[in-house]
Parts: sequence; C-alpha cells; structure tokens
Amino acid sequence: MDSDELFQKALQSRKIKEAFLAKELLEFLYENQERIVSSVEIAATVFDDHRPVDAERRVRERIYDLKKRLEDFEVRFESDIRFDIPDATVGPYGGYRLRCVKKDPLAPAKVFWKAHTASNDVQFLYAEPAFFFDPDKASYIRYYDVNPSGNDSHSAVAELNAKHGIALKRLLGADPMDKLSPRHVFIGLGEMEAMDVLSEWFRRESFLNTRRNGSQRVLSLQEAGGCPVVFGNARSNHLLQAAFDSKDGKRFCYRQHDTLNGFITIQRASEDERQALRDFKVSEDHDGQISAGLAATLSPLRDRLALIHRIKVPGGEGSATLISSDYTFGIRQVATALTNDKQAAEIMRRTGWREQKIPEVFEMIFKVQSAPMYFEHDADKAELLAWRPR
Repeated sequence: MDSDELFQKALQSRKIKEAFLAKELLEFLYENQERIVSSVEIAATVFDDHRPVDAERRVRERIYDLKKRLEDFEVRFESDIRFDIPDATVGPYGGYRLRCVKKDPLAPAKVFWKAHTASNDVQFLYAEPAFFFDPDKASYIRYYDVNPSGNDSHSAVAELNAKHGIALKRLLGADPMDKLSPRHVFIGLGEMEAMDVLSEWFRRESFLNTRRNGSQRVLSLQEAGGCPVVFGNARSNHLLQAAFDSKDGKRFCYRQHDTLNGFITIQRASEDERQALRDFKVSEDHDGQISAGLAATLSPLRDRLALIHRIKVPGGEGSATLISSDYTFGIRQVATALTNDKQAAEIMRRTGWREQKIPEVFEMIFKVQSAPMYFEHDADKAELLAWRPR
C-alpha cells in the first residue's frame, strides 16, 4: 500500500469523516507534505483565522485532535505504514509536517486484543451471583451457581431452593423459602478487578470506552452486539454456557468440569497437554477425556486453573473472548497477563502467534494461584499451560 491509498482510506474512516475540520486539516497537510507548514499558515488557510496570536493555540489543539483520530484509524486498518505529524518550527512560529512512516509492529497485548480493538463496541458481560442473608445468624450465604433469572426476591430464593433446598433446610432448620431473603450485593472481586484492568487498557491503548452489563440482562452474545468479553464461572454464567453449546463452541476441548469445583476437562488430550498438567490431580475416563484440578498441598498458595476461549459471536459479525475459572482472582490474573506486554510477549512467543495472524477461534489453559487474602500479593502471574487453535 502506498501513501495515496492510505490517505484515501483515512479520509473515509469514521472518526475523520465525521469531523469536518479534521478532514480539512488532513487534506491540507497531505497536499503540503513536502514541507513544514507554520501554524499561522494552517490557521489562515484551513480555519480562515488570520490572527497570529491565536494561531499557535488553535492549531495545536486541532493537530492533537487529528493525531487521535489517525491513531484510531491506525488501530482499525491493516497497513504496514501510517501517518505521523511531528512538531517543527518555521521562523518564530510552530509548524507541522505530515509524514508517511513504516508502522511499528503491534505490541503483544494489542496482537491478542486486536479482534476487540477493531470494534467500536466492547462490552464486558459478567455473572451476578446471589447473596442470601440469614436474619437469625446475621450472616450471608453466597452461591456461585445461583444467578437469579428474575428481578424479584421470590424467584431468586426459588432458584436457590431448587438447587440447594435440602442442604439449606438442614442448615437452617426450616424451609429456605420462609427464612431467606435475597440480597444482590456484588459480583466476584476478581471479575470486578479484571474489568477494571481491561477497561483502563482499552481506554489507554485504543481510545475505546467499554461498557459493563450483568449477564442476566443480556440473553445472548448476539444480542450483546459488538465484540464482548465475558467473565465468570461457566457453571453459573448462562452466556458462557450458551457459547459452549453453540455450533462453534461444541468444538472446544477445554471446559470447566461439570460438577467438580476447581477442575477442568480436556477432550483427546495430547501428551504435551498431559505433561503441562503434571502438577495437578489428573484422572482419565473410558472415553479418553481427562480431568485435572486442585492437588493437595500444605502451602497457603494453591495452583488453580483458568480458561480463555475466543469464539466468533454466534449469528453475529464480531468475536467474543470468554475468561472463566472457579477462582475469581484467577480471572483477574489472566486479564493482567494479557494486558502486560512483557507477559503477553511470552504467551505469544510460546504459541507462535506473534509472527503470524492470531487464530479467529482458539482456547487456552492458564495456571493461576489462589491464596488467603493476606497472601494475595504473593500469588504468581498467570502461566500459559496449553493452547489449541480451532
């Protein structure tokens, strides 16, 4: 691609096309790219402002705005070149010159999240576990596998009673429907921290504002639109369940175990995958599916597992990234690793995806560490154990 083609593509990009002054400024700079143009000349020619005193400030503001719009275009458009507008001087005045330069390779974290940064709509979807308050004991009971589908207290208690009624009746000494009153309090702390980490990264690196939504208020990934990121426990987040039940999702081989907390399953595990999970408790059934999970240890730090899946939105146009784990802070550890260029570079190096296009659909297993709250700062970084492109 040459600079003329890049220029035409930039003019048609949404962020520049919608801003008349930015478009006019880009056209003027491109027509005069062989020389440095002073702020005074830019102000007079592009903005019809012939006051030298105001020229410096006004042009500086408009150049900054144009740079931001070009950066947005650069993120969304495949090219090995880009436009740069370095500061210069022309006599007593500031000046600018548009240059076409070779684009630097994408940072590793940007490689991983490119499917999302190419979208104007990144939404975070999370499960909302219910807290139930026992007024006699003044204590809360939290169940990760209870995500009330209704907005009223009765339906929330009914769902808890359907799943855990017998155990709760023994615990409470009475019918749960009579004793418990539901209180939606907050989602898992790890999910919240993961969303904070990712929203700041998208804002800083790609100038994208993200949205957050409880998964119970969204019926499907297609309804969510754009390129969502879904957080939570696959056993309790209906969006994760629906994604894995979709045509593409059924091809995934890495799953959270249906019933065993802290365990995952792998279909047709390779010898490399078995070796990667050697520090975990591993068993195999007659169908060749292996289960791997928490191993006994005396250490306050315990190795756990987290999963990432990238999938095309069923029936939609974008991609969705699914981050799931039984351990809430494991979700945050994975989000941190994939927004830190040093850690992301190691992940990309191991997969071999750094030098080639990242697969549209893939799955990953990470080792994370759980710890008592006062040991949380000692937990290791998320470590990639296994991966499969699909």
